[in-house]
Amino acid sequence: MDRIFIPTVNRPNDQITLNGLPKSLWNKVTLVVQHWERKKYKFDVDYLVLPKEVNLSDYYCLPKSRKIIYEEGRNLKYCVIDDDLVFKKRNQRRFGLPSDMEKSSKVCDDNDILEMFDTFTKWLDEKDVTMCGPSQIQNIPSTTLFRSNTSICGCFFINGKDFNHILDDLPLTDIRYGEDVLFNLSLLSRGYGNRVSQRYCFDNHSIKGKIEEGVWKDTKFNDVYKDHKKLQNYFPQFIKILLDEKGKRVKGGFRDFGKLRIEWSKCYKYSQNNFPKKVLTHNDVKVIESTKYDTLINEVNEVEKYELGFQPPKPPIKKSVYPFTLKVHIWSRGDVDKFCETISKNLSSDKPNFVYNSKPNKNPKFTEKRKNPFVKRTTHKERIESQLWKDTVEYWNDGWKSYITFQITFNNEKDLIHFTKLIKIRVSLNIPYISFPQRKPKKWKYWWVCKNKNVNPKYPIYVVSKNRGDSRLTIKCLERLKIPYYVVIEPQNYGEYKVVIDKKKILVLPYSNSGDGVGRSRNWVWDHSKSMGFKRHWVMDDNIVDFHRLYGNRKLPIGDGGMFRVCEEFVDRFKNVPISGLQYDFFTVDKLPYPPFVRNCRIYSVLLIENNSPFRWRGRYNEDTIMSLDCLKYNSKTPFDIKNYKQTNWSGDYCTIQFNCLLQQKSPTQKLGGGNSDEFYFKEGTYNKSKMLEVVHSDVSKVKYMYNRYHHMVNYLPFKNNKLKLIDGYDPKDNKSETDLFEFMRVKDYFK
Repeated sequence: MDRIFIPTVNRPNDQITLNGLPKSLWNKVTLVVQHWERKKYKFDVDYLVLPKEVNLSDYYCLPKSRKIIYEEGRNLKYCVIDDDLVFKKRNQRRFGLPSDMEKSSKVCDDNDILEMFDTFTKWLDEKDVTMCGPSQIQNIPSTTLFRSNTSICGCFFINGKDFNHILDDLPLTDIRYGEDVLFNLSLLSRGYGNRVSQRYCFDNHSIKGKIEEGVWKDTKFNDVYKDHKKLQNYFPQFIKILLDEKGKRVKGGFRDFGKLRIEWSKCYKYSQNNFPKKVLTHNDVKVIESTKYDTLINEVNEVEKYELGFQPPKPPIKKSVYPFTLKVHIWSRGDVDKFCETISKNLSSDKPNFVYNSKPNKNPKFTEKRKNPFVKRTTHKERIESQLWKDTVEYWNDGWKSYITFQITFNNEKDLIHFTKLIKIRVSLNIPYISFPQRKPKKWKYWWVCKNKNVNPKYPIYVVSKNRGDSRLTIKCLERLKIPYYVVIEPQNYGEYKVVIDKKKILVLPYSNSGDGVGRSRNWVWDHSKSMGFKRHWVMDDNIVDFHRLYGNRKLPIGDGGMFRVCEEFVDRFKNVPISGLQYDFFTVDKLPYPPFVRNCRIYSVLLIENNSPFRWRGRYNEDTIMSLDCLKYNSKTPFDIKNYKQTNWSGDYCTIQFNCLLQQKSPTQKLGGGNSDEFYFKEGTYNKSKMLEVVHSDVSKVKYMYNRYHHMVNYLPFKNNKLKLIDGYDPKDNKSETDLFEFMRVKDYFK
């Protein structure tokens, strides 16, 4: 044991714990005292003097003191002991062994205490024990020598190295009453187990009234109740405030102010499925690339000679794109009238299709001839995705149908230009539809914020970045949301990033400018996450501006990481979802019906990857589409065959999940400098990118020239039969006990 911390206040002459320790341990003792009373203590031990502002006038002085101790011991084996304890030892007869004392227990002598310290020090070397300690004498002991993953208070033996890297993330100073419960559950819920001796125990002299109470003497019922509610809010699945039939607190517990029911063991068991047992600090992880990266250039060469930067000639353009037909969606009767006035045309509901000319009509107006023009909303609730989402976080986004859609044909460019000048909306020949009037950019007043305090993702987030230390859009967004992350960079960029990002968050790749594409870096991230023991990991592009929650025909930004936790908990219900992620904001229209997620499509830019997935990133380009298709086409018994999949009702073993309930607002890939834009697209164009995908998955992918550059087109319809499979033993009735714990509220001006 490296150090023994004894926090104390107002007891310069009543050091029960210290005086009961063998003198041979005093060289390890550190009395933790408040600044104003340091001179009162005359003991020949080490002292840790708290900052002046941490004193009895500060409501949170106790948890702040404990936090300082935990920070002091972050690389040590140490113990934190209340200053009023007497250690005792129970008769081993209780545990089925021969009696070794006359009574059921005795006060520990020096040898007993040294034996206790030695036992606890050895326990901390075991892989599943991060914290341990003696039990309370007044609690009925079990018939075993120790209990695992249960309550510890008064005396904590701690291995600080185990959780050094997450110490700053723990909620150490949020409550005054029950701060030890919060600390214990924070560790248990993250996979750090404890052990409580039934042989060694302690008696608290303050509780028995043998010495004057210290920091607790002015305790008030309402203050305790308030902090207990906070505890329950942190861990609603493990803590419950007990109330009687009249809604009043059941007596008992701390100072008899009310009982709590705490499920310690359940909390730890939960962590085993959701958090790694022992997470190393990220700088301690030695990452060995588990697979040699395959750029797939050899595969392309077998079909067509690969040339860096090659772009074939543009395909011949039609002599004329006219006649050109444009659909104009209008969402209200008032806007229809405005449209008629804007283009100076008399229009009618029974003739929505017409040929445009520049000649205006006098007194333009709209004539409604339909008996019931208001069409009922379309719903997503019958879709299988909505059924699987049942009893999860509340979601609905039933769609509106436009009041009317006009289909307008333009015979020449002159008429189209005349039309666009009138409506003042840009029209592209590549996109044959618009909405009128043009929607103004949103100015958000509300943010979605999770009511639960434990809102950060449970799986690590990696942002792979290159040459974007100045913009770092994703990083700025995550920092605003207070979501932990790692940024993964190449060595030559370290100086650029370290001046604007905490060094603890930076992971440096072991190579530079490999030319292999971002997939190799993503595989390195995969190995890093796996080495730390995680079940999944997030990997994000570095040009994400924001994240929005789609709900009730509105896309409002999020204010914290709660929705990421919802996505994680949902995916963890299934055993065949190696890849999931978020839909793009610009691919959704809030007025249209969307289910909370869709199955079996490509996943881009923000991905949640299962670490035991049999698939890996590959390809110099288009690695995200390639891996998505690798996943969707896999069947261990019947390989995918595009020619007969319909006749055989073929389905793959795996699914992908793309969430609509949480959207990513992404800056266009080739608009922002740095990243692949500098290394590939600005230099090479997009043909090789699209051709590689066509070569690797030629049965469902084709290269097509449109929008003035080469693109790839992918057919995902063959994978619609891939079915989601719940993990063994999972009961959908448990849905509500998982993601529904994360309730959300709209908060106005959250970041002001």
